[in-house]
Amino acid sequence: MAEPTLEELLAWRAELVASIASGVLRSTYMGRTTEFRSLAEMERSKALLDDMIAQAATPTRQRIRRVYTPGAKHL
Repeated sequence: MAEPTLEELLAWRAELVASIASGVLRSTYMGRTTEFRSLAEMERSKALLDDMIAQAATPTRQRIRRVYTPGAKHL
């Protein structure tokens, strides 16, 4: 399964926040329904989504490693 995009995570979070605000323990996003057992579980899911959003929004650095071989001829 592919990693969700930043836009997908934000939409998922918005749906979850709307569910929390309305007082229902069920949230549907992209055809998938999740039923939570408590408000605390919904809050934990929101915190997890916030972490995932922060991670997706942070640009990653790509490390390049150069290896030099003594005496190697360049093409």
